[in-house]
Amino acid sequence: AVQATDEDFKEELLLLIKAGMAGAESKKISERVRSTMRRAAEKGGKSGRPPFGLHRVYTGKDEYTWELHPVEAPVVREMYRLSSEENLGYKAIADHLNAKGHLAREGRSFASHTIKVILNNEAIAGTFVWGKKAVAVDGPVELVRHEDYYPAILTPGEWQRLQERLAIRREH
Repeated sequence: AVQATDEDFKEELLLLIKAGMAGAESKKISERVRSTMRRAAEKGGKSGRPPFGLHRVYTGKDEYTWELHPVEAPVVREMYRLSSEENLGYKAIADHLNAKGHLAREGRSFASHTIKVILNNEAIAGTFVWGKKAVAVDGPVELVRHEDYYPAILTPGEWQRLQERLAIRREH
């Protein structure tokens, strides 16, 4: 039993205990959600926004296939060309696409960060990867990978060439 002579201290102590219990419960819920999302990813389930250059085509109530987006996929190919053949950086690619009138999602102009995210996303090579953004609570998170999950915008050779080019640029 805790007996406090100062009433404010007693209320503050109870508040701290309740906050600690709420934090522990929040951590448990977070772990359960992460575990459920991992199991869904291992089964091949993907929720959230489709990667740039791809879109879902619904074939039933909750069933869908992936197809190349008719407008976005050619823009991804142009990003690849500008990076690998013309050796442009993210900002220069964004400026080039914006000057040509291409738009990112939701009608926005391209920014260098958007180009970086798109060109580093393995989905453009057809691979689904889950866990890159997962927070490691108990150590490193093992990635879930599915090759040939999406229709590929870039061939494996093009993807490799792009990653080599981006690695060279990162060194500088």
